[in-house]
Amino acid sequence: MSKAAPDNPDTERIRALLNKHGVGQRQHAKVIAEIIGLGYVATSQKFTGLRGWSAGQLKLIEQHFSALPASNGVAYTSAAKSSSLTWNAVLNVGDIPQRCAIHPGEVLAHPESEHLVAIDGPDGWTVILGEKVNADQVAHKVTRMEIFPAPRIAALDDNVTIPTSIAGMFAHRGMQVSIFHDRDTMLALLQAQVQPFDGYILDWALGTDKTAEPVIAFIRQTLKSHAPITILTGELRTLGTNGSDIARMAETYEVAVLEKPAMLDMLTGTFYKRLFRPSGQ
Repeated sequence: MSKAAPDNPDTERIRALLNKHGVGQRQHAKVIAEIIGLGYVATSQKFTGLRGWSAGQLKLIEQHFSALPASNGVAYTSAAKSSSLTWNAVLNVGDIPQRCAIHPGEVLAHPESEHLVAIDGPDGWTVILGEKVNADQVAHKVTRMEIFPAPRIAALDDNVTIPTSIAGMFAHRGMQVSIFHDRDTMLALLQAQVQPFDGYILDWALGTDKTAEPVIAFIRQTLKSHAPITILTGELRTLGTNGSDIARMAETYEVAVLEKPAMLDMLTGTFYKRLFRPSGQ
């Protein structure tokens, strides 16, 4: 595995923690992938600088290693890991899901006697009410849980109705949307770093002579953010400059492209999977 870029302080700090606890360099990505609940390939890309670290992932790593003593030359073992491991999970006890981190405990013989329990399903850990556990589900005791803030999405479109519809749909899936109708206003906010965002939904054509390209370039080049970006456009099939520019954006800046009218349930589901279920990244 390639060495992390020296100008990435988060990666260097993570490497220092791993070395302190006796984790060999070849095991760095594997160990961190298990701690943050992310796939090995995606985690390796974080170490090489192709992806960034989210605040939630950094917190999970720090929480995990703060519970362990320094190795004093002793190799990192799976027993030590399993005793203090914190897992990404989704709290699903009402109409709106919430991101959280949990310490799952022992398997419960009578989950209905617990207020909250953790279920390890195909999409990852979910925390539900004990009384909602099905007979075929294996429920674990929740020994500790920390709830994270809702992901924040920025939606930019000069059409007033589109971002409003997006905001309503995303709110039902536990994501907050900040609406922008003017590119320069959004850029000014990003430049001031007043408000961090976990994802972006950007209309490509903003009036007759503006596009979302400066916003995308600023997010990727200046902020060094790897947050998901989706471009919405009604000009995907047109020939000429617009189509080639969009293709260039998708290739250069790792953005997704959807043609209007976009299916909001598909758009919402994509962002939910990326932000609530990081193993799907």
